[in-house]
Amino acid sequence: GLGMVVFNADGAARSVTLQNSQIDDFQKNATAFYGNNLTVNALDNTLIGAGATSLIAQNGFQLSEGASGLISGNTISGISYFSETDVVATSILVFSSENLVVNDNTISAPPGAGSVLLYAIFTDSLEMTGNTLDTNGKGVILYASDDTLIDSNDILNSTFAGITVRGGSEGTQISNNTISGNYSG
Repeated sequence: GLGMVVFNADGAARSVTLQNSQIDDFQKNATAFYGNNLTVNALDNTLIGAGATSLIAQNGFQLSEGASGLISGNTISGISYFSETDVVATSILVFSSENLVVNDNTISAPPGAGSVLLYAIFTDSLEMTGNTLDTNGKGVILYASDDTLIDSNDILNSTFAGITVRGGSEGTQISNNTISGNYSG
């Protein structure tokens, strides 16, 4: 199951705020926000995943299909997946979206190949600043996501890369980060 779902089916301009809440004991996603012209404000929440599991690849915050907004001041932990496939669990998953700010979050996951702290796919104008990402499989992955700023983050102790940029991702700026204890870059 899902902790919270917001689906903006008709594309009319709408906003939703999730603040000072805790979501745990969810099956697939803690949250899922879908749809064009949906502005999400996720502020000062705590998301707790099942930990290292092979049952299902969980996601914390998922924004997709045009959702945008602000993810700030949250604590996300325990989202990790162990499997012999390429499937991963993701603390913040963003795809086919734009104009998202992710700042001042603390994200941690059990070490292992099956966790990604932030995964952006086909997402433009992402700003990621002031976050602490610690102990996981993969820190940040950008895939075909243009005009991204990754600045002033602590990206620590990834089993694989701290930051991976793939599939074009034009206009990516990576600056002033502490990237340490990762297997590679």
